[in-house]
Amino acid sequence: MSAEVPLTPLQTPVKRRSPWGKKARTQTQHSGTFTVTRITTSKNLTARKYDELGTIARRLGLIRREMWNRYGSTSGYDLNPRNIRDAFLAEGRDFGVQARLWKETLRDVLDDIKARRDSGFKAVAKQVYRRYGPEEGKRTCQALRDGTWSSNPVLHRYVRHQLPRGHTWVNNQIILDSQCYAWFQHGGKGWIEVTGLIPRKRIAIPLDSGHEIGGTLRLILRNGRVEVHHTVHVSGKTGTMAHEIGVDKGYTEVYTDSEGHRHGTNLGTLLTRESDALKLKGQRRNLLRSIAKKKPHKRANIKRNNLGTLKMNRRRKRHVTQVRDEIYQATHRVVSQASLVAHEDLRVPMKSEKQLGRNTHRRLSGWVKGLIQTALESVSQRYGVPLRPVNPAYTSQVCSECGALGERRNGQLYCTQPGCGVVTPEDWNAARNVLARIRDDEIHLWMKAAVVKSIVLKRTPCHRLGLLNLDSSCSMSTESEVPSLRSNAKETRSS
Repeated sequence: MSAEVPLTPLQTPVKRRSPWGKKARTQTQHSGTFTVTRITTSKNLTARKYDELGTIARRLGLIRREMWNRYGSTSGYDLNPRNIRDAFLAEGRDFGVQARLWKETLRDVLDDIKARRDSGFKAVAKQVYRRYGPEEGKRTCQALRDGTWSSNPVLHRYVRHQLPRGHTWVNNQIILDSQCYAWFQHGGKGWIEVTGLIPRKRIAIPLDSGHEIGGTLRLILRNGRVEVHHTVHVSGKTGTMAHEIGVDKGYTEVYTDSEGHRHGTNLGTLLTRESDALKLKGQRRNLLRSIAKKKPHKRANIKRNNLGTLKMNRRRKRHVTQVRDEIYQATHRVVSQASLVAHEDLRVPMKSEKQLGRNTHRRLSGWVKGLIQTALESVSQRYGVPLRPVNPAYTSQVCSECGALGERRNGQLYCTQPGCGVVTPEDWNAARNVLARIRDDEIHLWMKAAVVKSIVLKRTPCHRLGLLNLDSSCSMSTESEVPSLRSNAKETRSS
């Protein structure tokens, strides 16, 4: 099993016309490779090796705690890892682990403290600009860059507020540089030998992947297993950029793109199966609770053997892993072939016009649209592909050919506009409308659904001419035909 954490890709700026404006904007395109972090887990690790690694991690955790307590605020502003390391060596400190291990941990903690400090300085700069304005705020924030902020009482107060003294209780991580481990293959799988407590005696860890590992590693110990976090270089897109794609997020599948392709078609099966299983499980557990309540002599036995959560937690973890894998694979397939991805902004809750049943409501409550959005953002950042959110109102009810409101039946959209009559799948039609809305100047992202509907109706010829029931053979070209058509419609209704 492996997971990915995105880092900043190598990008080359490319000038091209922006799809949502007339001026040229700078977009990014990959040239060569970009860097990501992968996670490889141990397989069949013995308890003795795990205990030894746990001892090393706990001893390194004491160093992390001391570093955060001493330098987690503003006291270590001008220090670097070498100065602190030399001070520890001069004091003769003995941490009970190899020197290279605690030196790498020292560097990693200081990097975390520096990242936290930079984030706090950005928040301070916003406060300064709000207080003093652009000109004075720019001169005041210069003290944050040159390190003289402590002499300014206002800046000093803001910094102390944004950077309180940090603390940490992390004691399950080990940082290894390239000299602290060695990777090799044995028995058809990969292994790494890492520095242990005893000098010149390393700990061999079997892995569940045969891919070679290099660079600086981070070992995280969790529940008897070791996660090995390592960086790899992945080939990016080359040549000309791909085309723009609109996607419709769904329940039965992760995406349907504007070209009619479905991605992640197993999502609905996974979500429905888990929701139905949880319903049945809940009913049976409620029955056992009622029995335990009515029969006190069976209460302790039922609570001990039948109402635990170990199996449920294992099932939930397995389900989350399968859903994440399905979503991320579908997202990679979509983003890897696009120069821009238009998607629905589903952060605002939407009310359905249909009266759905209890089972449908229960299953839809497990829709992981938040995870889909997170995957889309992280993967697009990794590929350097821009995202464009659009207003989702009526994207699946408007005909993508003529722009008129249609009728949805059995997963199909039937256009009721005279002269059109196109029948398209709902999700494909919605994806095409999502792509078209990136150039729609009237429908904005945060516009209410009622306003969007009024705009759509104004664009519909039938609604604009006041014709509600027209024969499909009728054709209309100008406003002068309105009186005769209205009279014909009245005669037809009276007959």
